[in-house]
Order: sequence, then C-alpha cells, then structure tokens
Amino acid sequence: MRPWRRNSSIERKGPSHSNEYFLQHLLARDRRRKLYTMFPNDVWVDGIFPHLSIRDIIRVRQVSKLLYELTHTPILWKNILRSVHFPLPPLPPIERYSYASLSGFETERLIVRGLNLEANWRGRKPTMESSEPNPMNAHHDVLSMKMVPGGHHMIASVRDFEENRYALVLFMMDHRVYNGYPIAKEVTQSKAYHIQAKYMTYGGEMGIMVAYVRREPAYKTDRMANVNVSEFSEAHDIDYPVLVRYEVVVEHISLKAISTLEDPVHAPGTLEYRKHVQTLDPPFRRVADIKTNTSVDFLDLAEINGNPYVFLGKRNQEIVLKNLTTRLASKIHMPPLTAFTPPARAVTMIHAMRVLSDQRQIIVTRTTTRIEPSPAELYLAGLQQPVAYNSDTFANLPADQDFPNFAGQDDPEDDAGEDLEDENLIDQELADQGAANQEPPVRQQFTLEIYDIPNDGTASNNFPQYIDTVTPSAIRSVCISEYISPDTYYHPSLLDKLNQHIEMPTISVYCIHEDPWQMLHLRLKPRRMPLHPPPPPPTPVDENGEPIEGTWPPVPPPPPPVEETIQRYGLMSDSFDYTPNHFSGEQDRALHIFPGATRCLLMGTMIDDRSAHPVPVSFFSYADMDGPTQEDIDADEEWPYDKEQHEAAAAERAWIDAAYRQRGRSCPIRSLHPPLAYMFEDGVVASAWDEWSGRLCMVPAAEPQKVYVFEYAHAPREDVDGNRLPVPVHDVDVRFRRAAGEVPMDVED
Repeated sequence: MRPWRRNSSIERKGPSHSNEYFLQHLLARDRRRKLYTMFPNDVWVDGIFPHLSIRDIIRVRQVSKLLYELTHTPILWKNILRSVHFPLPPLPPIERYSYASLSGFETERLIVRGLNLEANWRGRKPTMESSEPNPMNAHHDVLSMKMVPGGHHMIASVRDFEENRYALVLFMMDHRVYNGYPIAKEVTQSKAYHIQAKYMTYGGEMGIMVAYVRREPAYKTDRMANVNVSEFSEAHDIDYPVLVRYEVVVEHISLKAISTLEDPVHAPGTLEYRKHVQTLDPPFRRVADIKTNTSVDFLDLAEINGNPYVFLGKRNQEIVLKNLTTRLASKIHMPPLTAFTPPARAVTMIHAMRVLSDQRQIIVTRTTTRIEPSPAELYLAGLQQPVAYNSDTFANLPADQDFPNFAGQDDPEDDAGEDLEDENLIDQELADQGAANQEPPVRQQFTLEIYDIPNDGTASNNFPQYIDTVTPSAIRSVCISEYISPDTYYHPSLLDKLNQHIEMPTISVYCIHEDPWQMLHLRLKPRRMPLHPPPPPPTPVDENGEPIEGTWPPVPPPPPPVEETIQRYGLMSDSFDYTPNHFSGEQDRALHIFPGATRCLLMGTMIDDRSAHPVPVSFFSYADMDGPTQEDIDADEEWPYDKEQHEAAAAERAWIDAAYRQRGRSCPIRSLHPPLAYMFEDGVVASAWDEWSGRLCMVPAAEPQKVYVFEYAHAPREDVDGNRLPVPVHDVDVRFRRAAGEVPMDVED
C-alpha cells in the first residue's frame, strides 16, 4: 500500500487556514477600506459633508489625511456658517473678514468658538483652553484696558517712559506670530480712563471709535507747575489738591490703516516691518473734545441712523450726547424719582448707563439713598427756622429752604403733595404706641430707567419709564452688559449671509450688594413686534351698527414677514421682559463684576482689601442657567420664525452641551479651572473681559508691562506661516499672510 502524500496543487490553492489566503483577505479588506478615496473631492464636499453635523465632520477629520484636508476646505465651513442658528462672535467689519476673503481657518474658528464657549462656560467645570498662560509684552506700564466687542482688538491706557507721560496703545489680539501684539500708539495729554471702544463708521470709513476721559488742573499756573492729578483713582471721590477740569476725547482708528499692520508683508519686529510702518499714515484721528467742570463718570458710544454719537453721564444727574458728524449736542435731565419725608433728605447717584441705539433710548440705573440728619444738623435747623410738618407752615418757609428739592432739581408738585397728605393722615393712636408699630424707614431705592433720546440740539426733561425696588442692603456697584447693534457685527457681505440668524442679545444688569454680599441679576429680553402694526380686525355688527353678541371673534391676521418686524426692549408690565434673579455669594469676599449678556465673570477679593491693586482670591463663571420662561414660549408661539430658530439652535448644541455636562439651575456659579489667583499675589492693576471670545486679560502688579491672556473657548490654531496645526494645511488667503522665512526679532528697546 502506497503511503499518503500531500497534494502540492491543493496546497497552493490553499485551505481556509493558509497564510496566502489570509494575506489575500487582508489586501481585499484594505482595498475596500480605501474605496472612499476613489470618490471625487466634490462628492465629499458638496454631496456628503452637507448631511453631517459639525460633530461628525470633526470625527471624520481623524480618519485619514485626505479627509483631514477635505474637512479644512473653506467652502465647507462657509456652507456651515450660513446654516448655523446659535449665536456667533462678531468679526471686525473689514475686507479681510468679508465673505469672499474669509479663509477656512477664520470661518472654522468663528463657528467653533461660538459652539464651544457657551458649553464650556455653562459646564460643571469651566476650563481654560491651555493650562499655560499666554503673556503679552505691552512695553509700557498698563493702567487700564478695554476690549473691543469680539475680542480681536484691545485698547490700553499706558504710562509712557516718563512718570507724567501717557498714551493709548492698540493691540491686535489674534495675531498669527505673537497672538497678541501692539500695533499702534497715540500719546495723550494725561491718563485716559473710562475707555469705551466700538466698531463704528466715521466720515464714510469703518474703524474703531475710542472715547475716554482725562483730567487736568483747571488753571494754567497749576498745569505749568506740573501738578499731576492723573494718578488719583477714578473709582473714588477724591479731594484734589487743585481745582480740576475734565475732558472727553473721541478718536477714530481707521481699520483700513491698521489692516496692513495686523498681517503685514513683513513679520512684526523685523527691520523691514519697522521701515514699512514708518511709511504709513497715523491710524489715530481726533474726532471731538468736550470739556466740562463736572465729573464725567460714564461714557458710551452708539451709531444712530448712520451717525456716530458719544454719551456722557455726569454726576449732576445729566446726560450729554453729541452727534460727532453734525457737532450738535443734546441733554437729558434726569428728574428725582424718589422723595423722603423731611427732615430726611435724598441723595441720588448714577451707577451705570447703556445706549440702545436701534430704538433711540438709553438705560440708566440710579440709587436714591435716605440720609437722616445728624443731631447737630437738627439743632442748627431749629435755630434758623421752627420745625414744621404741615402744609400751612411749609407755605411760609424761606425760598432757599431745601426740603422738597433733594437732588438739585424741583420735585413734581404731586409728589410733594402726596408726602404732606400722608403725614396728616397718620393715626395718632398708632403713633402713640411707639416705634414697634412703625415700618422701618426705606434706606435705599434702586431704579432701572429708560429715557428717550432727544433730537439733536435739544434738551429733554421728560419722565422716563422705570421700575423701582427697595434694596435689601447698600449697593456697591452696578454693571450693564455691552450692547452693539447687529448691523455692526460683520462685514456687509458676510452680514447678508447671516442676517436671518442674528437676533438682539439680552441686556443683563448686575448689582452687587454688600452686608450681606449678594448679586442681583436683571434681564431685559428683546421682544419682536411688527414694524407697522396692522389695524385691529373689524367687529361684526348688525344692520343698526350694533355689535353682534355671541359671534366668534375674527381670526387674527398671520404674522408679517420677519423683514417687517423689529425687536425692542421695554419695562412695561405686559411685555414680560424684566426678570430679576437673586443669588448669595461668599460673605467673606467682595465681588467684582466683568459683565456679559449671558456669560459673566466674577472675581473675589478679601472683604477688607481696599488697596488700589486688589489681590484676587477666586474667579468664578456665572451663567444664566434659567430656561425659557412661559412668556418666552408664548412669544415663540406668536412668532413661528423665532420658534424655529431657537429649536434649531438647541438641536445643534445638544451634543456639545451633553459632552460638557451642563450644571443645573441651582448652580449658576462655578470656579474657573485651573485657579488663577496664585499668579496675582501682589494684586491686579488692570483687567478686561470679552464674553464673545471668552478672552480674559489681566495685568499683575508685579509685572505691569505684561498682559496675561486666558482663553476659555477652544479654537483651531495655526503656525507663523499660516499653516494649520497639528498637521500643516495651508488654506489662508495669500493677501493676508507674511512672507515665508522671515524670523521675528526682539522688539524691546
């Protein structure tokens, strides 16, 4: 019998367990895996990617280098930009950020910031993007800072190289080489404070409008003697050694002039860069100077009907506004809204103001404090005039007796009459029972007021619409979130693509109370209304013209198109747009507010820290965690367009909100991570916060020339040559990138 031998031909064909079979199977799987590479790029960009969410596109990016490059295509992110419904940060309205010139990197960064920042800020552990701080060299001692809405530019008031020399410095905050970099400087006659900055048009040219207050000795002899009143704090009432006058200065910085400085042909710091800068016209342009002998405590800028305005809040209960084009000035006299029964007197103080340019109105917050006369004042008043508390005696008072005129202006007659009438109607029996049956006197009244802006060249004494409330304790500070018109968010070509998704932000008012420490958050929500209200529907009548009873009410007309509507803020009780929210803070810490419409940053310092440079001990994220109210839901039902907008935005944000684990309504505050207080053990000189970009800038007292930048929104990054990180993908317009190969040099003198 012949022994069995293995058939080599069968072996070559291979059983299922042969190595050759496994190799062929592996190659077949690899071929199937790479079938997607056979699709044309247009199929991916135009046919597949539009059906994916932002989350899926970011995941697809990790599959291969091909898909990594395709998911960085500018047209892909521009298509996404046109379809998103959640709020996006503003961009400088210049040619570089027009729809045609916007690169894929800039478009993706805009979308990712808007998506990531809100989720991170409302999450259970708000975290800084990078654990390493990003210091920026200002080359001068920084005194104060103001971020332009959107976080792309910042204005800083600095001390020049000598003690009594000051300047304004413009910083580009998204510079490719240095991230933050000073690009322009303007010398000022004295220290600039109360800085305001917005993107506005002046003389037909778009730019950054900057307004600030400065002070100097009123008399020339004191100015020639070099008496320096600039170093005094602007946050407190100071008895100056000499008489002081104030000046409001308005400057305009052309964006066209500084666009070549932001992304020049030559790298910042090189010798070629310095020579190139010397050939350019100065970007700062003086617009207006307004001098006054009364302290200017508040400033704001606004563009109304195409004209730029500056608003001055003065300590004498007066607001002055000036049209920077026509040079016409107007005034708003704010009457006293609260009066107390003599001999107590009222002291009224302005705490904050914000201009609502789209509806020609201005929001003002004031407090009226009850001041009881001291025993010495009562004694002196008794020597001058017998005390009287009835209408007959008041009629014989001297003309200069300061009873009803508590705030420097005449009170309305009906207010004085009400007080006197109530005084005469007091039940004598209850009064004889002692103070136990009397309510404690009101110590302070808080009012939120809205005034109409008068026509140019006129004065207004009209009574405002307002709400008032008795404060539980003394108010330490009040802040109002920034308001910018949606028309100035973007370049006109980009605004046309996004206009259907832009809505006016909520106006947030933050009040800090002391003893006990707590914060009051007031929200004013815009409400949509027809631009031209339709006439009321006709009422059915009979042949005699009498209304027919029992008939069905007429069907209301459909809502007008969104183009024929406007959004307005108001304080009327039937508009349901005033929402208070109280929250108690830690009682051993004083709170400092960095306001935002929905994203507010709080800094805590020790309660007994009264130094010029307070030492921070904690930083908190405060977010408005309240969901839509019933009034919001009813408003959406009335306007289906808004309902679709809000539902689409919530659906687009659902995945990232879940990833960041949003905190509940009972936890509006969370500590920021990592802690920042250890970096400012010697105190903080200046700080600025931009809620749109999630960027916080702070200057430590130990390093007054260093600006530390903290980012709380994740965003893609690029290298100095304009290539995407981590894997280089060049998609930046060649007009906005420096020449390759140039190495920046040290710019310090």
